[in-house]
Amino acid sequence: IILFLIIWKLGNWFTKSKFVMIAKKVDVQVDKDWQQDTNHVIIVFKFGSIPEGLSKIYQNLKEKQVAFCTEGKTVLKEFNLYDSIQPEHASSRWDGDKLSITLLKAYPGCQWKRLLSTTEGEENDIPLFNGSTKGRTENEIRISVYIKDLLQEHLKIDYGPKKLRLQFRTRDHNFISKYPNSSEFTTFKWEICLSGAILPEKCSYDILDGYIRILLSKQTTGSWPCLEESVAGDSVFDKTLSIFTLIDVPLQVSRNSQFEDYNDVANEVKAVRDGMTGLNNLGNTCFMNSILQCLSNTQPLRDYFLECDIRNDINHDNPLGSKGAIAVSFAVLLRTLWSGKYPSFSPNKLKSLVGAKATQFMGYAQQDAQEFMAYLLDGLHEDLNRVKVKPVTQVVEGAGKPDKEVADESWIVHRKRNDSLIVDYFYGQFKSVLTCPVCNKESNTFDPFMVLPLPIPAAKFPIKVISVISGIVEMGTPKVFMVEKGATIRILKKEVSAWLEQIAPDEIAIMGMSSDDRCKLLMDRDQLSYLARYDVLYACDCRIDLPIEEEDGIIFIPLVQRVLRPPEPHQCSSCGKKSDNSSLKRCSKCETVAYCDQECQRRDWECHKRNCVITPSVIGLPSLLAIPESKLTISTLLNEAFKLGIRSVAVYKDAEEMTAYADDEMDTESRGESAPFTLTPVPISQASFKDVNIYKENGDISIDGIAQFYLDWNNSNNQLQIKDRSATSLDPMEDIDSDRTILLYDCLKLFTLPEILLPQESWYCPTCKEHREARKQLSLWRLPSILVIQLKRFSFRSFMFRDKVTTFIDFPENGLDLRDFISNSASTDDSDSYLYDLYAVVNHYGGLMGGHYTAYARFPVGENGQGFSKWKLYDDSRVSFVSDDVVSSSAYLLFYQKREKLS
Repeated sequence: IILFLIIWKLGNWFTKSKFVMIAKKVDVQVDKDWQQDTNHVIIVFKFGSIPEGLSKIYQNLKEKQVAFCTEGKTVLKEFNLYDSIQPEHASSRWDGDKLSITLLKAYPGCQWKRLLSTTEGEENDIPLFNGSTKGRTENEIRISVYIKDLLQEHLKIDYGPKKLRLQFRTRDHNFISKYPNSSEFTTFKWEICLSGAILPEKCSYDILDGYIRILLSKQTTGSWPCLEESVAGDSVFDKTLSIFTLIDVPLQVSRNSQFEDYNDVANEVKAVRDGMTGLNNLGNTCFMNSILQCLSNTQPLRDYFLECDIRNDINHDNPLGSKGAIAVSFAVLLRTLWSGKYPSFSPNKLKSLVGAKATQFMGYAQQDAQEFMAYLLDGLHEDLNRVKVKPVTQVVEGAGKPDKEVADESWIVHRKRNDSLIVDYFYGQFKSVLTCPVCNKESNTFDPFMVLPLPIPAAKFPIKVISVISGIVEMGTPKVFMVEKGATIRILKKEVSAWLEQIAPDEIAIMGMSSDDRCKLLMDRDQLSYLARYDVLYACDCRIDLPIEEEDGIIFIPLVQRVLRPPEPHQCSSCGKKSDNSSLKRCSKCETVAYCDQECQRRDWECHKRNCVITPSVIGLPSLLAIPESKLTISTLLNEAFKLGIRSVAVYKDAEEMTAYADDEMDTESRGESAPFTLTPVPISQASFKDVNIYKENGDISIDGIAQFYLDWNNSNNQLQIKDRSATSLDPMEDIDSDRTILLYDCLKLFTLPEILLPQESWYCPTCKEHREARKQLSLWRLPSILVIQLKRFSFRSFMFRDKVTTFIDFPENGLDLRDFISNSASTDDSDSYLYDLYAVVNHYGGLMGGHYTAYARFPVGENGQGFSKWKLYDDSRVSFVSDDVVSSSAYLLFYQKREKLS
């Protein structure tokens, strides 16, 4: 063991020495042509000679450093970056001897002034915050204050007769880390008492690369013994860390907070019009920007946060809130957006606060705008909740009480725990009715809502169905059904049953017939959208007239009728001239073509001769043979086929219509050959019809492998005349408007339609004392002042995949009337308004992974808020007026304001 340890130690020693030696020989240089955009920095490293003993090089990324190491983690070369990055989101690519690394900025939108933190010739130990008083004269003194990563928009310098005060923010993590509980949102203050008096109106400053140059104008000519009155010496900045004081930050708002941002009233010249300030995209934060712009144009929120002092309304004791941090940050944001000071603004602070409440918003991945709004409004509600101590409440039971009494009691119970500005304006109330399908027991509940989620009616397409069911409607009557994209045959059967009324869905069979006259019996699970090869579907009766024995199986086989001799043509096959049957000369072989004279025959004969084939012609309607297995004989098969056939065709023998045929015509020994028709089996496979034999030696038949039967009428000898008796009508598809625009009212109607609960959602019926798949119906009971409608464009196809519905929904900009969707039992007060006007829209473009959010908004103006400003388009930092219609297929969230009732 001792020998092994000695060898292992020597091996490590030799290996370490080798790595150290290699590290001195590796040559890595940074290409000067580095690139950057809003979110990324691209660096190219050029590798020189690499020793033979070094087979692998590892890159090690830190917050502000790129390093290259050996497999043993020995550092070969390291580079300190100008600003912070997100190491986990880096990617690299080799190109010859060059390595290109793409880095994601930790602060998107911040431009790097250089690539590395230091250049050759620069000192590496420059203080994070330092100053010098070089440049003194008899009349002025020049001060250089060094601050890295200064946020210029938050810099404020005040000059007093004998005081100098700086307020600033910085993104420099090394500086911020020296002060506990601080961040990039912390405002720092530096204040000194000058040893001499100055003239504030003549003082000035310039922001340069990495420092601020301040020029102080002395009130009296002469030399100062020192800069600061209380400290002697030329350079009081050597003790900078002891002269900083931390201003309270809204991240941890206390009752004695200074609210520096909140009290910062804009007195500067406006850069843009009020409400025209954009929001910078911090990295996939368009979902947040669109919501914030819509809320900033919400009149109750805007008036409250701009005109009221919210500090007295903050609930500091609510454990569900943020001690007022979200409310204060939102107030600062609204004041900034309506100050006109900046063309655009970065909502970093509010994003981090909501991210602390909901972790999915901490990073920079694309999120759902409605979810962000829900968390933000909930955060504002909890911060401004007027209820200091939430009481314990119980669910309100109806117990035979009137709906109005139960609804009011439920609303009071909700307000006992939730009482804020958000509840005042954004919350409404649903009525939910559950009905037991067995005993018809009803249960009514009343629940609050903040967002009205509306389903979008699925896009529908027309399906033509022809009825082959006798005794209900005329045989061959067509009907067009509008079905949804995912509808199945089972759903179509229910539609057909509702149309015919006298037959149940389970007694209907749906068949499709292709262009080659082959039929297929469709299964209940087959989706209609995948049956495009069938121009029309046939609804058949699968009820059986024959007696059925217990546990007897039923055989279903499609039946298609044909005539061996085609019907007489009524026009010339060459020139197309319509003519009397007696004047047309038919082809003696196939009898499918006819000509009016010899000239027409010569022109077309060569072409027809190549295609002259005797082909039976389809007549009548396809139908469905339904025979019990125990009754499957040749006699039964022929008889049932004949009865089905004469429902859609009229058969005349010797000028007399046939309704049956005698037993001597049904010669089973000759297997139906003496009958006026023959049954031709069609195999499932592509084998020739002649190779199929359904007859067994004992006289029974077998239909294994048979797809359908052709019922071929023997009209070749002119003894039989066949006429089609099925209904003839114009194609009903021509009158169908499949592109009808879907209105928002259609979505509201779909929302209020009853639905059957899924088995996993079954309701416990107190009367039956069992779980039932009850019928649930929702309706509106109490309407909010601000109605937010979510169009449910995102649907879950499976656990991992979602689909986006791009259907165009036409919604009104003015006068949305909800009177028809209020519960029937709700009291309709004439003093209340049911009309709403649109003031904001959140749009979603693109797919689920790479989509983009924008917003339209307008602000109420005039008396009673019934007038509005022009529509504005908010696309992150870009804001512009638009004259186009804001109604589009990209609309996702709709913001409506209730119209006040005029007295």
